[in-house]
Amino acid sequence: MLTRTGNITASLRMAGSTKQDLKRWKAEDDGFSGKIDQALAEAESWLVYQAWRRAIEGVKVPYFFQGRRAGFKRVYSDRLLLWFLAKTNKGVDIKAVEDGGDSAILRAELGTKLAQLAAEFDTGTDTEAHS
Repeated sequence: MLTRTGNITASLRMAGSTKQDLKRWKAEDDGFSGKIDQALAEAESWLVYQAWRRAIEGVKVPYFFQGRRAGFKRVYSDRLLLWFLAKTNKGVDIKAVEDGGDSAILRAELGTKLAQLAAEFDTGTDTEAHS
C-alpha cells in the first residue's frame, strides 16, 4: 500500500497497524527502513507518472446537458504541464509556477522554451549540449 500511496499513515491504517507497530518493526528488522525508503521511491515515481499522464493525456470528465450526461470531454492540466517543464528545463521559473505565477509571464516563458525546442528540432541540435 505504501508503494501505491506514498503515505505511511494511510498505509498503516489500511493494514490495521499503528505507528507503534512501525517503530517496533524498524527496531526488529535492520533492513525495514530501507524497504520503506524503496517503497516511498516507487510511490514517488508512480505519482510523477500519474501527474504526467494527467498533464499530457488528460482525464475523461462527464459533461451534462439539461440534467443528463451528454458525453465526456478530456481535461488536461496546464498547471502540471508547466510544473514538469519547470522541473526539467532551466528556462522556466519554477517559483512562478508553484506560486501560481502571473499567467502572462508563464505563457511568455513557455513560448520562449517551446521556440527553443522547435529550433533545436529543426536543426537537429541540442543547445545545452553545445553550451
